[in-house]
Amino acid sequence: MLEISPFLRKLLALTLLVAVLFLAWTEGVGTVIDRLQIYETGMERDSELLARYNSHADTRPKLEAQLKKLHALESSQGGFMRSESPALAAASMQDRVKRVVTKSGGTLTSVQVLPVEDDNGYKKIAVNVVVAADVQALRDVLFDLETGMPYLFVEDIDLRRSTVATRFRVRGSRAPEGPTVDQLQVRLKIAGFMRAGES
Repeated sequence: MLEISPFLRKLLALTLLVAVLFLAWTEGVGTVIDRLQIYETGMERDSELLARYNSHADTRPKLEAQLKKLHALESSQGGFMRSESPALAAASMQDRVKRVVTKSGGTLTSVQVLPVEDDNGYKKIAVNVVVAADVQALRDVLFDLETGMPYLFVEDIDLRRSTVATRFRVRGSRAPEGPTVDQLQVRLKIAGFMRAGES
C-alpha cells in the first residue's frame, strides 16, 4: 500500500474541503442570488404598478366630481318623459304623436300601447302606430318626433306604398281620373324613457 505523507494528506483534505465548499456555494448561494434577482425584478415591477395605481387613485376625487356633475346634468335635462305613471306617459306620447302626424298632413289610423319595459334603470314607454302619409309628411313626422322634447325614438319602421287618385271620374264622362299621389302606409314603433323613480 502506498504511503501518503502527512503534508499530502492535509493538502488533499484541504482540496476536498475547498471543492465541497465551492459546490455548496454554487448550489446554495448561487440559487439564493438568482432568487434575490428574481425578487428584485418583481419588486421593481410591483413598484411601477403601485406608482400607476397611486396616480389613478389621485384622480378619483376629480372623477367623482365629474360624475356628480353628470348626474346633476341628467336630472336637469328634459329629455325624459315626466308623468305620474307609465300609463299617463303613454297617453301623453299618443297625444304628441297625433299632433305631429296631423300637423304634418298625415293621418293616424291606429295606436297600440306596448307593455312597459325596464331598461338599465329606466322605464321604456313604447307605442306602435300606423300612419297614412306621403313621403314629405313622413319626413316631417320623423323629424318632429326625434328632435322634440321629451326625446322619442323611432325603433322600428315598416313602409307600404299605396296609390290614391286625387280626382274621380264623373259617371258617363270620358275624362281621365286625374293625377295619382303615392301614399305610404307606415307602421312605427316609438319609444320614450322615464326615470324609474318618477312614477
